[in-house]
Amino acid sequence: MDNPLTALLHSRKFWLTVFGLVQTVVFQFFPSFPREVWMAIDALVAVLIGSIAYEDAAVAKGQFLRQVENCGDAD
Repeated sequence: MDNPLTALLHSRKFWLTVFGLVQTVVFQFFPSFPREVWMAIDALVAVLIGSIAYEDAAVAKGQFLRQVENCGDAD
């Protein structure tokens, strides 16, 4: 994925952020919908985005460590 826009459109974090933003805006127009419910949905979406970011960082760290180990074997 050389194109940053393509990478963004394939990002789970991006689409979860879009979902959270859209649901927050939509629920603003429904005053009878309990604020606590959509705030809880926002919190769950934020936790999910954080979890995916943590997973992505762990994968990147693992790939980096494998590359470092392979460089040491070439000597």
